[in-house]
Amino acid sequence: FENASVAQANARKALWQADACTRNLAMSPVVTDILDILFEGVGYYLWGSRVIDRDPAQAHDWHSDIETAGEGFVSVWIGIEGTNADTSLHVIDRSHRNSGPVQAFWPFGHAARSDPAAREILAHPDLAGITGTSVAACLDGQGIFFDGRLWHGSFNQSGQPRRALLLQYGRHGVPVRHTSSFKAYPFQYHPSDNPITLPIKGEPDPVANKTVIRRPDGSLGYPVAKVGARPTIAQNDKRPLVTYPGYDIESRMMAKFSCDTVVLSAGLMAQNRQDQFVEEAIAILSGEAVIFTGASNSEALQGTRALPEYIFYCPAGMASTIYNSSPSGEPLRYVTFKWSNRASRAMTVNGAMIPASAHRNGNRLSSSLPSSGLDKLHIHSTTRNPGDTFAAHTHRYDTAVLVTEGELTVIDQTMGPGGSFYIRAGELHDSRNEGNVPCHYLVFELHAKAD
Repeated sequence: FENASVAQANARKALWQADACTRNLAMSPVVTDILDILFEGVGYYLWGSRVIDRDPAQAHDWHSDIETAGEGFVSVWIGIEGTNADTSLHVIDRSHRNSGPVQAFWPFGHAARSDPAAREILAHPDLAGITGTSVAACLDGQGIFFDGRLWHGSFNQSGQPRRALLLQYGRHGVPVRHTSSFKAYPFQYHPSDNPITLPIKGEPDPVANKTVIRRPDGSLGYPVAKVGARPTIAQNDKRPLVTYPGYDIESRMMAKFSCDTVVLSAGLMAQNRQDQFVEEAIAILSGEAVIFTGASNSEALQGTRALPEYIFYCPAGMASTIYNSSPSGEPLRYVTFKWSNRASRAMTVNGAMIPASAHRNGNRLSSSLPSSGLDKLHIHSTTRNPGDTFAAHTHRYDTAVLVTEGELTVIDQTMGPGGSFYIRAGELHDSRNEGNVPCHYLVFELHAKAD
């Protein structure tokens, strides 16, 4: 490959991302009509593509594909040049129905895996049902569809070079992972460096895999990865309580998630709240408050002081209200996040107050709280210096981000203090500080199980 970026993509089995011709072939009916049958009508995605060259006498020893060692994957091997019975794919019959991959029996570099006739492999006493090898003979332009768990290899026994294209697909909901070592068994995978996938048929599962979209012009791009809001607060509004809506959305994990900014006049108290299904986190932007909580509205509520950048978590079912206790008479400004999880949970937990000192003065907040409706609510803080970036990545949980100082850019939207983002689980996004001063922000991770 003359183009370095294409060569790099090819090495990572990501040729489809860099080469539109490969992508179009992978999505063409000549391939997908057969995949529709093999996936039995279930939606699927493309994750891997690579051009594989083999010189004369060069072998790719017997192996099982590590990334697709589980059920739910289909690989397509297409001959491009020099493909014939002497250069095509070899398979060991019915091997994917036996006890594990070939690597479980013979480690990397073992002589048994380099024998085209697989004599030692076929003689193994514990591999009943394996009867012999086959050559999946095809010519240039023809293809072979197979399960990656099948024990296979290629042995160029001709005097000519051979070139083939490998396309790899997975069923929606089944995660695919990059290999961190081709030599180790049990298989080892990168903890977070999962391949990017392209939906081919059906709706993708954003929790299982990283996903990109194909635009009408054929190019690739992010899905709608986030929403953001930073309401403009009126400075001379005389109303006692004003709510500035941010966003109100849902996701695969959350039946509801909303963000609002509230301004409460001095000496006033917001209406009592007690919701059996909705959890809430309050972050004080400016002013002083007392947050009153109790098990129910019928009992005496207990007050806890809250200053700027304090965070309060209120579980579902807890009675709560907030009072502007500012001695100077200034308005109280705060952001409230409210959510309910799709998966039904009804845990009884306590509320929690996190002071500003936990994430200021050089401290980095990292706190996991018991939650009434989530598996876990994790809150942490981050300070990013000018020019700092966080490369494109995904999370397996929904995330809310609140900027408290400086400016933060997520994908293509920039927010200053009081601005917030919401990023759904599994959606690809990046973040960076494009400003001239440090950016400080709070991250709320909503670890939840889908229905």
